[in-house]
Amino acid sequence: MTICRSSPLILLLVALLASCAAAVDPLVHEEAITPIRLELDAKDWNAYKVPRLHERTPETAPDATIELCEPDAGWIGAVQNKKTSVRLLVKPTAKAKDHLLIATIWDWENRAIQQVVCSSDKPHEMNFAVEGKGVYLITLDGFEGDEVKKHLYRNVRSFAVLPDQSKIRDCWKTSDYWLGICAFPGRYHWSNGGKPSKPEAISEEKAREIEVDAMAKLGLTVARLDVSMVLPEKETAPIDWKRMDAAVSAYTSRGFELALQLMHPPDWAMEEKYKSETKDTWRFPRREEPYRRYVREIVSRYGKHAKFVQVYNEPDQVEFWAATPAEYVTEVNRAREEIRKVLPEIPVANGGYAFIDPKKTEYFTRELKGKLELQAYHSHGNLRELIRDIDQMRALHKDAGYDKPRFINTESGFAAWRLDQERAQAASVVHKILYSWAHGDEGMLLFASRMTKAPGRSGRDFGFLDYDFCPRFVYGTVSALVEQLAGARFERVLVESNDLNAYVFRKGEKSVIACFSIGELKVLNISTDARSVKCFDAMGNERASVNDREGNISMNLIPSVKWLVLEGATRIEMVK
Repeated sequence: MTICRSSPLILLLVALLASCAAAVDPLVHEEAITPIRLELDAKDWNAYKVPRLHERTPETAPDATIELCEPDAGWIGAVQNKKTSVRLLVKPTAKAKDHLLIATIWDWENRAIQQVVCSSDKPHEMNFAVEGKGVYLITLDGFEGDEVKKHLYRNVRSFAVLPDQSKIRDCWKTSDYWLGICAFPGRYHWSNGGKPSKPEAISEEKAREIEVDAMAKLGLTVARLDVSMVLPEKETAPIDWKRMDAAVSAYTSRGFELALQLMHPPDWAMEEKYKSETKDTWRFPRREEPYRRYVREIVSRYGKHAKFVQVYNEPDQVEFWAATPAEYVTEVNRAREEIRKVLPEIPVANGGYAFIDPKKTEYFTRELKGKLELQAYHSHGNLRELIRDIDQMRALHKDAGYDKPRFINTESGFAAWRLDQERAQAASVVHKILYSWAHGDEGMLLFASRMTKAPGRSGRDFGFLDYDFCPRFVYGTVSALVEQLAGARFERVLVESNDLNAYVFRKGEKSVIACFSIGELKVLNISTDARSVKCFDAMGNERASVNDREGNISMNLIPSVKWLVLEGATRIEMVK
């Protein structure tokens, strides 16, 4: 029997500066280094009344901040031999002098594993020694007075201790499936409701470098970037490529291929019949010559870095395409002609279908048959929503008479709209990668590296990194997937029934099984002749494994994916 235990140990040493001694939660042992094994029980939790992660609390304009002092590489640190040092500094402002400040550390299963009462009148240092791999959430809650009376604010940060997966990216470039990211490095100068889309202390250039480094370390190989060049105000004026050149260079210099997406020239190029439109004018087609020039120039400039070219975005929903379906088909034809003049062999894809208007999706599927090498779709949300969208995509193309369609998912995300949803995001994104791969897709663009949102939590924040460039839990679970499946090929579905899922991949002489349940606890029973079995958790930490002599494995499964690596297995079977 193989037993996988829960999350790894995180060792915490609360080391206070001599000048800023503070009270420590009774849960913290007095030893110099304390293995944290305990969750906060109801009694201890109620004593502090710190909001749970599902409780909505103000996250903006806190009177105390959290800064990372170590590792100096930033919020995403590399795994060291046994223990990785993390040093944080809580810095209260003058306004926080009479506040009660409580820092809570949470693991990726939303468990509060440690609490510390911090100084409110002086800087307060906390030193961590983290064993293994993982992403951890830190909440700093401010209360009125020196007792828990009224909750005032919450400051949120997170840090990761993970391997640098850029070292294994070449293994993915020869895989039968690719993984990429949608990124928006050309939007750092934007504002949202008058608020900046990045911390003011970070320059646009620095923000771009932090983000692309994080995506490279995640091991991804393809990037779809926002089309961020400054378009001409007059028909004969040149395009200003400076901002987009910088973004493309940042990614391609780190080994990324581009999912090169074509959008639209400026409003002056709109078709005459739509000139009276004033709302969301990007949704309308452009005149032929300006559009052809736009396609030629962008493909000529960046096409050498492209894995494929995608024509526009979600044409089957009115938020992106408000003209007739026939006009989108005309645009695809024009784009394809110009692309072929520059890159005769590059695959071309439709703008990913969103299935918002089924009649339009059906029309595009039928009318674009034989004109595109790749058939693209989008699917946000959980695994059940992806299954629905994959089934629709397959059925539409079968009905339209496609012989061997090549499906790609060019947007797949899960919105972490509340703190507790970061756990669901971490599990759901990995579920969807596995299902997409197992059901014949060629690759997936994850959505998204970081959203250009204002400070505070938004209902549509899909980012792997948050506003402050801190990694969310999903960053760690995708890192584990990249590591486990580098160089692997999909072999078969072991089980997909009754909310229990398990997939077998082949990696040289090893078999890798990814398994999880959807919702409630499930039990997976396997019989195998493998010489050895290793078990890994959702973040890639090896867990204790014990096989009985008959080769039986039994595991409790939850939404967080568990990984089994089997050496020398010629037989892997489900056991009821």
